[in-house]
Parts: sequence; structure tokens; C-alpha cells
Amino acid sequence: MDAEAGQGTEPRRRNGDDSARNLWGLLGEFGGTLLDVGRLELRLLGDDVQREIRRAAQALMLGTFVAVLCGVALLMTALTVVIGFWDSPYRLLAAILGTLGLLAIAGYSWSVVRKKLRGREPSLNGAVEAGLLLAAYKRLIR
Repeated sequence: MDAEAGQGTEPRRRNGDDSARNLWGLLGEFGGTLLDVGRLELRLLGDDVQREIRRAAQALMLGTFVAVLCGVALLMTALTVVIGFWDSPYRLLAAILGTLGLLAIAGYSWSVVRKKLRGREPSLNGAVEAGLLLAAYKRLIR
């Protein structure tokens, strides 16, 4: 009986060692899977960032085009008013008011742009943190 009991304990130890190896193997596979998921997420984030950069560049180009056209239209309007008052004693007043109006619009536009740029929050905080965590995990694995 003692011999049978001794034989019965041997396989249990071996199974314990095997289960520990299996556990470490599973943890390694889990870590590899996490690393793969993190890489995939970073690639997807990079694609999203590229799309946003392209969309912002297009919006900037169109916005610049619209701003130039609006500026030319306002300048032509001011010139039309000055030409309309050319033969009257108020031509200088019309020119000054046209110039002040254009400067007021430019000043208001500048203040709106400054407010937008100052109030902007960084949009990639979560992505930066995810990248740092992935890099730290990668170093722990190796």
C-alpha cells in the first residue's frame, strides 16, 4: 500500500509542475495577445490621426480660400462706397469708415482665432498614455 501511495504522489507532483508550466505558458500567451491588441490599436489610432490631419488640412485650405474671397469682397465693398462718395465732401469720411470697418472685422476675427487656439485641449492624451503603457509592458516581457 505504501508503494502504491508513493506511486500515486509522483504523478501529482508532475501534474503540479505541468500546471505551473501551463500557467506560465498561458500568461505568456496572454501577454503576447495583449501586445498584439495594443499594436493593432496603435495602428488604428495612427490611421485615425492621419485621417484627421488630412481633414484638418482640407478644412484649412478651404477656410483660407473663403477668408481671402471674403477679404476681397469687403475691400471691394469699401472701394465702392468711397467711389460712390467721390464727388461729395464726405469721401474722406467714407474712406475712413470703410477702413475702420475692415479693421474691426479683422480684429474680431483675430480674437476669435486666439480664443479657439487657447481653449483647445490636447486630443491625444489617452493615446499617449496607451503608447507608454504598451512600451512599459513590452519591456517587462523581454
